Amino acid sequence: MASLHRHKFCEIIFISQGYGELFYCREHIVLLAGSLVFIAPEEAHAVSLRTGCEAYTCHFDRNATSEKLNRLLEDRAPISLTEHHPEYMLSWTDGDSPPDSQRQSKYSHRVQLLGTDKDHILSILQALEAEQNTQDVGYLGMKQCYLEQLLITLNRILEGQSKSTMDYHSWKEDMVNSVLSQIEADITIPFDFNAFAQSQGITPTYFRSIFKSIVNMSPIDYLNHVRISKALELLQVTNLSISEIASRVGIYDANYFSRLFKKVTGYPPRYFKSIPNQEGML
Repeated sequence: MASLHRHKFCEIIFISQGYGELFYCREHIVLLAGSLVFIAPEEAHAVSLRTGCEAYTCHFDRNATSEKLNRLLEDRAPISLTEHHPEYMLSWTDGDSPPDSQRQSKYSHRVQLLGTDKDHILSILQALEAEQNTQDVGYLGMKQCYLEQLLITLNRILEGQSKSTMDYHSWKEDMVNSVLSQIEADITIPFDFNAFAQSQGITPTYFRSIFKSIVNMSPIDYLNHVRISKALELLQVTNLSISEIASRVGIYDANYFSRLFKKVTGYPPRYFKSIPNQEGML
């Protein structure tokens, strides 16, 4: 396991390709492409990047940001690491739990970015990296500008997700939670989202709209991420063949499974079967 550590600066970790793992507050979280984590100062954590993972990290001092952005960070409503994406959670055993990581942070957040949100954040981080690498005249000022752009953009994304969730009545949340529970209970069973929508007396299009507004993923994207997350776990801890792993996660076409796996992680499953279990640590 990666070494548990803490530091005095804020840290943003963004997975652009492949996958990694976060060990934090008694939780072991699989980070897929598009996962972004904000770690507050002095929060004990460990991050392991699997071979082939591409990630961006941004470290900054709260004192380096404007007063407005500091208020933004402090007033940001806490988001549980498991609130929106419980399928990424793998339980600690009591003996494995680091004693100083058992509390939930007030300020640390995690969000799964898709589509234009993911591309936007990636472009800002790439611009930050370019300024750091070239160090042209005025690069420190440019880094400050990009940092503020990054934080403001993240805040807008989180505000948008929070507002979308609050705008829906409880029956819609109950309906979505019912779907999540059924998926997590047994991912091998085919799930017919259209039939479920009809059973609730709504159209499939309306159901998908409700689901995406609450979970920030379409139903099929959510199901695929659950299955690929479980497949990644099986690749690490078993010697099962790729076709066997595919069937264990409810996909009975090995070719389709390989295509889906590559779409989500950026690499085919055989890539992870053919390399040693190496870890990069942050």
